[in-house]
Amino acid sequence: MMITLEAFAMVVSMIISAVALFFALKKQGHSEDNMDADTILNLFKTVAEQEKKQKDLREEFDKYKETSSVQIADLISENIRLRKWVKALIDQLKAAGMKPINKEI
Repeated sequence: MMITLEAFAMVVSMIISAVALFFALKKQGHSEDNMDADTILNLFKTVAEQEKKQKDLREEFDKYKETSSVQIADLISENIRLRKWVKALIDQLKAAGMKPINKEI
């Protein structure tokens, strides 16, 4: 049984192709593993950024809430002061013999 040069070249090229295919698949698998790791890393980075933004927004909202509470308290005290002033004015008008129109404000 004699092997021709063409048959030998064909067998060698098939072996080289198989080895090349093996290394290409191995490299692709390694790249896919890296892509998964990169995806997970990017996901964690994104979650960390979102948590930081949420914390910043929470702090900004708490400051707004505190400022609003102070402003509302000021408005309530001003309203009470004005109602007392209106009541004293009505009492003065009644004492002077005038009958004021009682309108609720």
